[in-house]
Amino acid sequence: MTDKFSSDLLDASEFLPPGISKESYKELIDLFIDQASVVIDSMEELNSFECFDELRDKAHSIASSAAQLSAKRLSELLYQIENLEVFDKDTICLTLKGINAEFESVKRKFSSM
Repeated sequence: MTDKFSSDLLDASEFLPPGISKESYKELIDLFIDQASVVIDSMEELNSFECFDELRDKAHSIASSAAQLSAKRLSELLYQIENLEVFDKDTICLTLKGINAEFESVKRKFSSM
């Protein structure tokens, strides 16, 4: 069985929009990784201070970008935070651990492009 990649991230070259070079796509990916890294770090701090509305906004700010780059599992976890109806610090902490693990997987996958 081949490893499809733990985060369900598919081969990024399959998702190149028409007219976008691989180099330009790589620049978009690098920008996403830089921005997402800052956002994810801030999400952990926001959770520790129970700033749940801001936490939701941060998740929203990168969830769609993750989906557009085909980082499906990362996007799903971010949407979980974004769509929480009841905020529980411990549950969010577990979800943030999953987000961090998936983000590391995404970075590894994209670094091989």
